[in-house]
Amino acid sequence: MKTHFVILSFFVLITACVKNSGTVHYTGTPSNTDLTLSKSNLKRGEQLIASTNQSNPNAIVKWTTYPSVNTVVSPANNQAAAIFAQPGVYHITASYYNLSDTTTAYDSSSAPVTVNDSIVTTPVADGFDSLSLSGDQLVLSPVSASDSIFIMSVQTVNLYNCTPFLAAYSFDGLNGSSLLLYKDGEVVEGSGCNGAKNHAVSYLFYSPLNNGVYNISAVLNSVTYQGSLTVTDTDYTFVWPYTSGITISPLQVKKH
Repeated sequence: MKTHFVILSFFVLITACVKNSGTVHYTGTPSNTDLTLSKSNLKRGEQLIASTNQSNPNAIVKWTTYPSVNTVVSPANNQAAAIFAQPGVYHITASYYNLSDTTTAYDSSSAPVTVNDSIVTTPVADGFDSLSLSGDQLVLSPVSASDSIFIMSVQTVNLYNCTPFLAAYSFDGLNGSSLLLYKDGEVVEGSGCNGAKNHAVSYLFYSPLNNGVYNISAVLNSVTYQGSLTVTDTDYTFVWPYTSGITISPLQVKKH
């Protein structure tokens, strides 16, 4: 059975802010800054857009999430994007620094985010500007494996404007012995971030695999890359001979 999973962000703005959550220490007088989130309740793999209303135009803004395991943050000055592979309650934090002191934040804002157990499966909507991956390369990274799901991140080598995400398609269960890891992705860029650039990223979710050896493949710009995947009681181990185009790193992830 063929299955598609795609990452797409929705820009419906709500405000959700908890000031100075304790994740960052700061000195000086706190400024009146809040975070605005595209959503406060997300699916796994869905892109979150956060922005700050901090009033100091010279402030350096650094973005973090807590917990940070299996999350990707794309900072873009006064805004950032984040995606989450696992369900749970997270905080995204903007910490503010002066040009003269980039080690100690003078203020911070933190907003809670809930990631539910559903996996985003929405196709790319009409009206979004997207770019092909012509001339780009991809890095696939296994990040989690269990008896219930297998997760990989995918990231472009090239940089794109603002908080880009990769509308990434994965296909599993093509037959009993093969797995198509990736095909037919495209990049959706952001705007209004004063020249910031990031790698386009997403998470790919697959049904759990029984123990055995699988022929695996991935397709980028009409080129097919092939290797193998061995699944045991304890590990997922890849044999993947490529150093460009589509690479896989690391080549092994332990089950948990």
